[in-house]
Amino acid sequence: MIKEKIEQLTQWSNEGKDWIEKYKNGFENKDASYQSYSTTLELLTATVASFEKLNAKFDESKKELDKVLETIPKKEKRVIKSECSREQTMIANAKQAKNNVEQKMNQNKTAIEQNQTNGEKKSVSQRKRAKLHKQLESLQANKKQLKKQLSNQTEMYNHSIKIYEENMLEIYDRSYELELARLQKIPSILTSFIVALKIDENELNESIAKHKPETDLSQWRQKHFPQFKKKL
Repeated sequence: MIKEKIEQLTQWSNEGKDWIEKYKNGFENKDASYQSYSTTLELLTATVASFEKLNAKFDESKKELDKVLETIPKKEKRVIKSECSREQTMIANAKQAKNNVEQKMNQNKTAIEQNQTNGEKKSVSQRKRAKLHKQLESLQANKKQLKKQLSNQTEMYNHSIKIYEENMLEIYDRSYELELARLQKIPSILTSFIVALKIDENELNESIAKHKPETDLSQWRQKHFPQFKKKL
């Protein structure tokens, strides 16, 4: 936002300088009758010089601000972004693995309950009941395996969380230091921006003080209309 404002002011300064240059050239080159306006030309020249000084300060401020905006190297930004993505993928995979086992356990629980419900029906034949009993034994054995898997996955997930937090803290600390260094430079850049608004007014003030329209018109009359004794 500040950079945009500096660019807007620079554009305004350039437009003002162009206008005054054209105005000055109109006196110096296009119309010889105006060349007698010596104090006015001196004032315009000093004004253009002030605009040029202002532009130079704006350009310097813009360059310094650009440096601040790019203080964190692009390579470092890519590394930090890549590391964050890696850590987030790692923790997401660990969580998904744990969720998958939990889902299988829920499915196993539902299957056991359904098996038991079917086995309690009076209409079930002895042969069918034996088959259900065998399936139940398999489901219960699978339950033990899933319980062990869940314990392992939970342990792995908790360990991943610890690693994730440690790594992300390290990434955060690096990012913090880089951003702190960048932000600490902004006040000096803004100060130079404010200073750029304070033009050295000595030369311009001298020209303003020397500006004598009556003198210019008198010189113009003497050069082009010497026969007239009164000022026009």
